[in-house]
This record gives sequence, C-alpha cells and structure tokens, in this order.
Amino acid sequence: MARNYDATGTTGSEATITTRILPRFQTVQERIFCGRKITHESHPPALLRTYYGDVNGQDQDGAHKVMIGNAILNNLVDKDGTWNDKALYDFGDDWQRLLLRVPELCDQERHSTEEDYRESEHEEDIEAPPASDREALERWLWSRNVAIRLYVTDREAMESGKIKVFYLDTHGDAIWHHKVSAENLLEYNGAWNSMSLAEINACFSSSQVNGCELFI
Repeated sequence: MARNYDATGTTGSEATITTRILPRFQTVQERIFCGRKITHESHPPALLRTYYGDVNGQDQDGAHKVMIGNAILNNLVDKDGTWNDKALYDFGDDWQRLLLRVPELCDQERHSTEEDYRESEHEEDIEAPPASDREALERWLWSRNVAIRLYVTDREAMESGKIKVFYLDTHGDAIWHHKVSAENLLEYNGAWNSMSLAEINACFSSSQVNGCELFI
C-alpha cells in the first residue's frame, strides 16, 4: 500500500534535493509585514532599496544607511518592511519586480457584496485627467484608494538624495509618485497622516516644495 511521503523525514542527499526544490520564496519579514498591513487600518510604508552598485566609484552602503537613518529612527517605515538585501532586491530601476515576490503587498479591501466589488472596480477604471485640469485631477485623487505607500531608493535616488514615494492601488499600479528629500521625510510623513492624497498633491505639485519634487 502506498503511503504519504514526508519530505521533512528525509536525510542525506535526498534531503538536499528536497530543500533545493522547495525553497522558502518569501522572507519572514515580508510575510509579517503583509499580514500586519491587512489587519491594521493605519500602517507605516515599506522601504525598498533596489540599487547596490557604486556611484562615481563610491560604495553606497554607508550613504544609504545615512539616507534612510531618519526614517528608521522616527519609525516612519515598518521595521519588517525595510527591505535592503542585494541577493533579493537588486532590481535596478524595475522596482515593480517586488510585486512578483510579494503580490499580496497591495491587498487591502474586503468587500461584503458583489455590488461593492463592482463599484470599486468601476472607480479604479477611471483614468487620471491631465495635470493641467487641477480641479478634475484633485477629484480623481480623492476617489482613489491607496493600498500601500512604497519608498524606493534606486540609483537616481542615491545620486540625488531624494527618496521616491509611490502610491500603489490594489492592482499594484502607481496612482501617483513623488521624490522627497531624505531630510524632509519626517515632514512629508506628517502630511500623509493628516491630509488626503488630493491635499498632498496640492501642497507638493510645484517642481520643488518642502523638499518634495513631483515626477508624474
């Protein structure tokens, strides 16, 4: 009679093969962050480092530590959502590869009825009006549902000293994005906690205001 095969009970070369076939895909920190984000209405953003090379011949590990030090010190990012590992996150400019590792990062809404789902999907299908139509743009931003804020430090961020901030919806699409001077991150985070996305856009829509640069 056939019996169930218990991979955890194998030893020797057989165990090695099993381990290679069944690696842990996500880190403990990634799983904890996503679980906490779903169960808490208010949650800190994640911070992702995607560039690990040199800039002008200078190693960037120390510079990156200084750059994000204010965010870590003031708990502006979740400790389990601070992802800085070359082996896992060396994405270069393609930060969206993170969503292949952690697709549940943008999970948020739980609707109770089919009608609620359809209404939500309809709102998400409405495209953004042009930036020149300020009133329409602000109405559109008011209607958007931000699933997660993601701070990204890529090569451009390391060279400029400005952290990129992406507002992602439940599909993982960037609704809006800014560049924020690392030294002004505390003020910017305060704006997020007290203002809507539309109001933030109104405050930071100039090319350079309070250390924040819009790069839509």
